[in-house]
Amino acid sequence: MNFVPFVAAWGILLIATIVVAFYRNRLAAQEDDTLHVLDGEEQYLERQKLLGQKLERLERWIKVLIIVLVVSGLAIAGSYVYYTFLVSDQIRVG
Repeated sequence: MNFVPFVAAWGILLIATIVVAFYRNRLAAQEDDTLHVLDGEEQYLERQKLLGQKLERLERWIKVLIIVLVVSGLAIAGSYVYYTFLVSDQIRVG
């Protein structure tokens, strides 16, 4: 069995996860930790609220991607070990 397509797809998923995490990190650097309470600072509040919502969405995607990455990686590794076991068993019997 050829595992190259599965490993390649897993690698692409890994790269996508890293890119999304890097993008989230870049957005988080724009976050302002100052509490704006004065009358003329409503524009900052709205911008920070939108940025916070965007960061929350990205964090959800990152969590999902990491879960899929781990589960698929374990499935590929388990399949490889099982296939290797079957092939080695056939070599001994045959």
